Amino acid sequence: MQNGKRRIGVRISSNLSNHSGTNLSTSAQSDSSNIVKATECPICGLELPNLSALNDHLDVTHFNDNEKIHKRQDSINSWLTRTLNGASALQMKAAQRLWRMEPYEQNGDSSGAVGLEATKLTDSLVVKNHWQPEVPDMVCHDPMCDKLLNFINGHIHCRKCGYIFCNFHSMYQIKLSIHATYDSENGFWCRVCRECYEGRPGYNDSNGLIRSRFQTFETFRKPLADKRRIEFLRLSKRMKKLEELWTSENVSMLDALLLNKAKRLEQSIVHWQDDSVVQICPECNNSFTLTRRRRHCRLCGRVICRFCVLEISLPQHPQPLLICMSCNQNYFRNVLYQTERSKSLGYIRHIEHLQVFRQAMVNYYRLYEDSLSELLSGEIITEATLKIVKDRRKKFLELCVKYDGTMKKIANHPSSNDAEEQFKQNVVNEAKRYLQETILRLQAIPYHLQVGQAWTSESERELEKKKEQVEKKQEELMQTRIVLEEQVFLVENMIEDAKAKRKFSEVETLLSSLAPLHEEIHSITEKIHDLDLFDI
Repeated sequence: MQNGKRRIGVRISSNLSNHSGTNLSTSAQSDSSNIVKATECPICGLELPNLSALNDHLDVTHFNDNEKIHKRQDSINSWLTRTLNGASALQMKAAQRLWRMEPYEQNGDSSGAVGLEATKLTDSLVVKNHWQPEVPDMVCHDPMCDKLLNFINGHIHCRKCGYIFCNFHSMYQIKLSIHATYDSENGFWCRVCRECYEGRPGYNDSNGLIRSRFQTFETFRKPLADKRRIEFLRLSKRMKKLEELWTSENVSMLDALLLNKAKRLEQSIVHWQDDSVVQICPECNNSFTLTRRRRHCRLCGRVICRFCVLEISLPQHPQPLLICMSCNQNYFRNVLYQTERSKSLGYIRHIEHLQVFRQAMVNYYRLYEDSLSELLSGEIITEATLKIVKDRRKKFLELCVKYDGTMKKIANHPSSNDAEEQFKQNVVNEAKRYLQETILRLQAIPYHLQVGQAWTSESERELEKKKEQVEKKQEELMQTRIVLEEQVFLVENMIEDAKAKRKFSEVETLLSSLAPLHEEIHSITEKIHDLDLFDI
């Protein structure tokens, strides 16, 4: 093969000479330069003038590999083209189907409307008086978007605020009532903007839904707590009898040990369980053996092994008192806890109570604000909703009263040194500040709310105006009362100093000046109550 072509030389001529031996023999007489004058193709039988023509005929007609390769490549390319075209068509169909799909809730509609058509289905259900009017060349109301509102970008009214947004910035959905207010239970699914979607009640609530299980917990806990309390009282009486046993009996310790007097005296207080009945220790569930001997608990009388018994030394007792682990848990640990608690400072417990009341106030304040905002959202006011708001406000104010009472207990508790007095004063000042700020932020329930009617915007503006006036007046009264209370505190300190220096004439003068201050504080407190800041 030369230059990529198949050549037939000696092999073909020899084959031809073999197959045509007779012809060669008859033509031997001719010229040696003309050995073969005419040849034929061994494949198709075509006569060719010479070997060169035969080679060309074979290369072109029977052995054209390049054309076959090209044909094969063309067929593969055409198959790939058809496959890719089919996939593109399928992708376009899938995109068209996805574009026609409705990503929003349908409010029970079965008409098959999607996109803008499905959005317009709620136009007859929700009011449109607050919608922004359409003008030419409007842009999206979103501050970060400058898209021109047209057929491509879309122009969708937010059903809550009424402003016009593009398709991208109105891809949110919430339930609205017929008055375009939030109604998660009985409302209709409507398209809204992102601000209205995130502004719905409970969106930023990190606590989620709260259901109190305290009543159920108390139901299960109360029998157990009563049982433990009764058991503790019973063990306390027995322990007291055991402590008084040796002081009441005129028996020496030697006689008690030798004559087994101690055992009879202890059995007179607690009935001991029979040894032969118990085969397994009730504390560790191991069988009694020679090394695991039986012992009796002196408080409950049960039979236990010697590894589960504790020895308690008592004064005027000839030998240690043997008790089981259960009695140690029920009696001695409670005694230890009460002893340690009694050693702590009294006002420290009040500070702990102050923290508990403060956390409860935070929770009830949030619940009250949520229920009040739901009440003033424009929906029809029901008796149950109004009752819930009043109950939560009442509970919150009760916690405020308890908080104030605990704060006064801390202030009135005696101090042993100046550092302790300064610490208590700081705690009381912080508690006063928190209580005043909380009550100042507390919203009052509108007095002219009526069951069966909705809260209107006009009444809301009127209430806000009145609220500002009341808050301003209340703040002035509170500041005046704080100044008077500080004066009372200074006068009381001056009275204590005068008593310590035995200046009784100054004491009478200071006492006479203290009475008007108390009267003025009482008068200001009544004015605050008249402003309905502490009413329910």
